[in-house]
Amino acid sequence: LATYSSDSGRLSTDGVAEVIIAALMSKEKVKATGSLNKNLMLDCAVTGLSVIFDFLDADKQRAALLVVKKLFFKCVKSCVITRSTVKENENAAGAELCYRLTIILLMARGNANATQIFSHDLLSAFVNLVQWRWDPKTSLENTNAKAWDAAIANCLILLSFLIWRPEEATSDLDLGALTETILML
Repeated sequence: LATYSSDSGRLSTDGVAEVIIAALMSKEKVKATGSLNKNLMLDCAVTGLSVIFDFLDADKQRAALLVVKKLFFKCVKSCVITRSTVKENENAAGAELCYRLTIILLMARGNANATQIFSHDLLSAFVNLVQWRWDPKTSLENTNAKAWDAAIANCLILLSFLIWRPEEATSDLDLGALTETILML
């Protein structure tokens, strides 16, 4: 952190954002142990981002949101697509991470710097996560069901806002195509 601090020894919000974004984009492998894994480390970084998000300049907000969107896609993919291939210790703290990512996305809704984030693929990911959570085949053994439920609630809130006012999303949002995303009733 020292390289990001100013001459006064204080760390600027943008400097903290650079560190957090770098941590979120890191490709470093973290060997999962009983008390630590990559999701837990990412969760800590996303929590920090939620504290400073509103104080960032427009470019930093956009950069942070692109990373958050990418992480949310990974989180959904690890649940929905590869549910049987992801090891349980690698997926631990995934519920908390997913919840925190949806908090950042809620913070960004209505933000002029975030309109390009709310695209058709993100709304489809919201729908896919909701469907995964309520699929009878989904097992939440040894995970935080309350965090999953909170993440799902946030996804439903975001979906309702964006379906209610689709002009707040990107121009590629096609509500008709979104109905084709539905996998189950």
